[in-house]
Amino acid sequence: EELLGVPRGVERVWRGAMEGEASASAPERDCEARRISDAELEELLGVPRDTFEAEMRTTFDEFDGDHDGALTNEELMQLTSANHFPLSEPSVEACLKHVTSDAESISFAAFLTFMYEVCATELALQEKTELARTKTMKYRRNDALNDLVQSQSDVDRVMEKFGTGGEHAVLPFETLTGELLKNPELRMYDDAVRAAMDELVASDTGKRGLDQHELEEFLVDLCSERVAITIPSVLRNLLGEN
Repeated sequence: EELLGVPRGVERVWRGAMEGEASASAPERDCEARRISDAELEELLGVPRDTFEAEMRTTFDEFDGDHDGALTNEELMQLTSANHFPLSEPSVEACLKHVTSDAESISFAAFLTFMYEVCATELALQEKTELARTKTMKYRRNDALNDLVQSQSDVDRVMEKFGTGGEHAVLPFETLTGELLKNPELRMYDDAVRAAMDELVASDTGKRGLDQHELEEFLVDLCSERVAITIPSVLRNLLGEN
């Protein structure tokens, strides 16, 4: 589905429902429709399968203008455009353009299969979006790690400037928060910076601050996942060099 943009089984099930092909009997339609698991369906729509199918029956009957047990292409498109379910427009359109291409009307069995295909397509779209986000975060983290390597001397200078405790210096949380938020760029991300600091404080083991290794991890996390500012820029601001 991600490769071709065509929901598997839609056209075959549709033709079978409307033309009575043996290859698309009712049991096979039911099997095709139930490719999406109960757990996936409930996670996507927030309702169990029985509730979903009952709601689809009600919706189908509502748009079946002449009460003949079938929806015309026009009625089907009116139904999908009425936004009766929390599915994205691309998911519905991807299935609709295949379902409405051949026959003039659709039975409830074929409609239910169509709706399961829409749900399956929606899941595929969500997975594709999540995969793209994960790849982006991976690239950003790699960039941040490269920046950290190139900025090691500046990290050393920050610890020398703000750290307390001599050889085993610790940068106090309060000092780091205050210095970070002096940066005009970072003040735009005030909530994100404070949330990151709150997580550090919550996981503190009693040092009430960060050692150099922990500071490095914090900078990578901050600049790869929370703010659109590079590590060199953050360090220069901490050192008063921007």
